[in-house]
Amino acid sequence: MSKNVFSLLIIILFILLPTTLQAKQSLVVKDLTPGKGIDKQTAFALSEIIRSTLGKSGKYNVQSLHDLAAVSKVVEEKLKLGCDDTKCLIELVGALGTDLVVAGSISKFGTLYTFSLRLISSRGKDIGVIKRESEKCKCTDEELVGVAKKLARKFLGEEVA
Repeated sequence: MSKNVFSLLIIILFILLPTTLQAKQSLVVKDLTPGKGIDKQTAFALSEIIRSTLGKSGKYNVQSLHDLAAVSKVVEEKLKLGCDDTKCLIELVGALGTDLVVAGSISKFGTLYTFSLRLISSRGKDIGVIKRESEKCKCTDEELVGVAKKLARKFLGEEVA
């Protein structure tokens, strides 16, 4: 192979490589906080659905705080102390080198379920809550799965019916 052809291949690689190997942004999704009328198991199951939906988008490398706690004593200790407020979450994910965390809650009032999610940035000029989404439904427990997926898609900025 001539030197010119080899040089041309290297140049093409440097042009194409960044577009093919773009790193996904890391996103930590905290389990939903169970509010009035919701047990922890339901909140956890719905959190898993939200994590899965966000992960399938391809935009983010999605992890849970519990996954991170398995490898970090700092995370484990903060979770034991009840790290739920925005300031604590910013410190926690910032210490882990992660830029973004999703936190939220679910509650039930009679037959009305309410979901809320917030996107929190731990770095840069926009530290704090940078996005909020919510969803309400008068639905069965089984229909909550679809509502959780819808909220996650809405959170990604996708069109939802």
